[in-house]
Amino acid sequence: MLKVTKAMIEDVVSQICGADAVQIVLDILGKVNVSEFIIAEDLGLDIRELRRRIYKLWEAGFVYFKRKKDKKRGWYIYYWTFIPSRVLFLYRDLRKKRLEMLKERLEKEENNNFYICPNGCVRLDFSRAVEFDFKCPECGTLLVPNDNTRTIEHLKEEIKKLEQEIREFDKKIKEEEKLSKKKLKSSKKEPEAKKTGSVEKKRKKPQKKKTVKVKSSKKKVSKKKRKTRKAVKKKRKTKK
Repeated sequence: MLKVTKAMIEDVVSQICGADAVQIVLDILGKVNVSEFIIAEDLGLDIRELRRRIYKLWEAGFVYFKRKKDKKRGWYIYYWTFIPSRVLFLYRDLRKKRLEMLKERLEKEENNNFYICPNGCVRLDFSRAVEFDFKCPECGTLLVPNDNTRTIEHLKEEIKKLEQEIREFDKKIKEEEKLSKKKLKSSKKEPEAKKTGSVEKKRKKPQKKKTVKVKSSKKKVSKKKRKTRKAVKKKRKTKK
């Protein structure tokens, strides 16, 4: 399976559940069925605060739990486990969404003229600037044209990087799928080979048995003939 890196976890979990949920995932990473009280102790959190954060992770599908009753205290304790495959799925999904968003913004930047307030209050496109008579709605200063050449270049670079990341990610997934298919094929061929071998052995065995039977039958016939000859000789002698 494709390795889930610490950078992936921090990126995906922080976007969906917030930065405060990342430390919980990193604390239980690589462990199974970790008690909520142990997690709270590790992170120095109140149990109620921990539950608030960890339920966000559960709702997003990053963790699952097992519930056991404490025999001494009589209440239920939750044991949590992290699901790395969920990060992989969402990592690509978030990258695709961000790519679409950047492409939409690039199109807007390339097809519109923008105006900004010299004091840094607002940045408006042409239609919005007309609505305010090219005056800042915050401080009333006259708006000036904004050169967005650098913004466009930056967006193009970001889009290029994201497209490359997605291509590499998809390539790794395809390679893993091919390997898993090869393993399945090889595991299916082995039992078939064993079956054909056993059938051949079974076919050979009856042939050997038949030959033995034929030999034994010949021997039996020859013995009977000898007995009958001896009996005839004895009768002849008695007659004499």
